[in-house]
Amino acid sequence: MTEEKSVLASRGVWGALIAILAGVAALFGLVADEAMQADAVRLLEAAAALVGGALALWGRLAATKRLRQGSLGSVRRDPDGTRGSGS
Repeated sequence: MTEEKSVLASRGVWGALIAILAGVAALFGLVADEAMQADAVRLLEAAAALVGGALALWGRLAATKRLRQGSLGSVRRDPDGTRGSGS
């Protein structure tokens, strides 16, 4: 495993948190079966996707600089492979 991601993007972390919450709820007499826990994980994943999309859209709308068409952060190169002059 060499790639990194946010802790909040980990299904394992969300599953563990839900399992812990289910255990705490059980201490107070509330019981959540495995299906309910799985539903909670799916709900949280959907909510995270919604929030992420909304933040991305807000970030683009609130941006003060235009995006350069065709640019994904790469350096422009001349046909011979050398770094371009930007013209």
